[in-house]
Amino acid sequence: MNRIPILLDADTGVDDAIALIYALKSPLAELVGVTTVSGNTSAEQAARNSLDIIKLCGMEGRIPVAVGEKVTLRGEAEAPVPEIHGENGIGGAVLPASVQKPEAEDGPDLLIRLAKEYAGELVVVATGQLTNLAVALRRCPDLPKYVKKVVVMGGTLDAPGNRTPVAEANIVSDPEAADLVLTSFEDVLLVGLNVTMKTMLTMDHVEKTARLCRPENLPIVDFLRAALRHYMDFYARSNGVADSCAMHDGLAMLLALRPDFGTYRRWITRVDCSDGLCRGQIVPDRRRRPRLEGRFVEFAVDVEAEAAVNEMMRVLF
Repeated sequence: MNRIPILLDADTGVDDAIALIYALKSPLAELVGVTTVSGNTSAEQAARNSLDIIKLCGMEGRIPVAVGEKVTLRGEAEAPVPEIHGENGIGGAVLPASVQKPEAEDGPDLLIRLAKEYAGELVVVATGQLTNLAVALRRCPDLPKYVKKVVVMGGTLDAPGNRTPVAEANIVSDPEAADLVLTSFEDVLLVGLNVTMKTMLTMDHVEKTARLCRPENLPIVDFLRAALRHYMDFYARSNGVADSCAMHDGLAMLLALRPDFGTYRRWITRVDCSDGLCRGQIVPDRRRRPRLEGRFVEFAVDVEAEAAVNEMMRVLF
């Protein structure tokens, strides 16, 4: 079976960690690189978290990790959110430190290099703000011809935002970058809050995984228990749900590898880059005769939620 070459572009917090573990453990994926961006935590801390998780999964030294952009296209610094992801981005969980160091090249350059190395095959899964992709496009305007698909955890369709009433955090953090990505790449899938908020991981799922997983994966389950405790406490405070959290980034990775778990629609789409109330809003033209200037973007509009969560955990069995 040919595995899909995946580059994960992440601000490695708790839910990014789940996406990373799934990519490392799925027989469908060949994780060829990780680039990091500021968001849930700093780009540097996200790289450290990624390296330590790669070590946890038994892949130390085999996957390049590069620190990416620390500010947005407008030069604004994105502040970490320790109230959501903990002081270290992974809920305060402590992992054995990897001896592997980040690459000398930065995130955008690693993305460009791997896109050319896996020309026409690379799938980029972006689970943070899209600044690395946008900077890579500016450095290499023909980048889209090398990338097979971009899967973005971002935006929201017919559901409230989580940063503003209409905008999701990864998009509103750098709307200019998001708009550039959506109008440049030919095949983009948006996995937004309208589907990720249906896909809830519970502590019962984690405990079931602990009972059924392969012995070598028990340290991964222990890590998930520790990291999710802080994350689920935030969900209890913000959303009124106990012992559960949305699988935002994990679902994006799953749908990149298993699109059969979702239902999709396509519309010409732009991002509101104004400084008004709707900054960062995803704007699909759903008119019968669309007149918005831009490219068609694919949206996940529904998901087999429980089956998706079970599949993400099953890779540890």
